[in-house]
Amino acid sequence: MAVIAVFNQKGGVGKTTTCLNVTAALYMAQQNPIALDMDPQGHLSLSSGIGHVKADMTMAAFFKHNRPLAELLH
Repeated sequence: MAVIAVFNQKGGVGKTTTCLNVTAALYMAQQNPIALDMDPQGHLSLSSGIGHVKADMTMAAFFKHNRPLAELLH
């Protein structure tokens, strides 16, 4: 399984757009991509149509409160 990470500390560099488009391209290529929204603002979730995600359902909750990953997948 390949892992692609898109990250940069600076805002406004296209991280969300890049991640969304790479995920869409992989899906269209009949792959099964998983996109993890690590941004506290949740822009990837919003951009992909999931909408606003409650704070206890974020990756921060996974790391901070040991929430099972299976509960956080949409």
